[in-house]
Amino acid sequence: MSMTEFPLQTFSLKPAMRKYILPYLYPLLMSTAVMMLGFAGVGKTPAIIIMAMAMGRFHIRRLDLKGVKPGWRRAKSLDNFRHRVPQIQEALFLDDPARRKIDVADLKSFVTTDQGGTCEGRYNDARLMRNETRAIASNDTGEDPP
Repeated sequence: MSMTEFPLQTFSLKPAMRKYILPYLYPLLMSTAVMMLGFAGVGKTPAIIIMAMAMGRFHIRRLDLKGVKPGWRRAKSLDNFRHRVPQIQEALFLDDPARRKIDVADLKSFVTTDQGGTCEGRYNDARLMRNETRAIASNDTGEDPP
């Protein structure tokens, strides 16, 4: 299900992230996915949603799309992204996937799509769109929290 409303914006993030990290990160989101690893509750999910909404607004302005809202689709596995045609203003977000359940080949194909825009999964190909924002947030750091 596509989500189109979120109360935070880029200016809601910490100043250091806004000023030093995002100017380098936003251009990378056009060609590859971002992966955030960390302990639960540190703000990975809101940060990714904020970036997804910003990239969606960028694509809407760039392509002069009328009547379209930026958004994101969030799931725990790649299988959930197979049911809907991708939209460039809609980010795909793997939120805390179980590392032991997701195949490394599937993860690699999600991060780096090929020229045809496919992501080879276990059963069928999930269609991805070129320049579509993709992100992964995981609490599975391999360590116990302090």
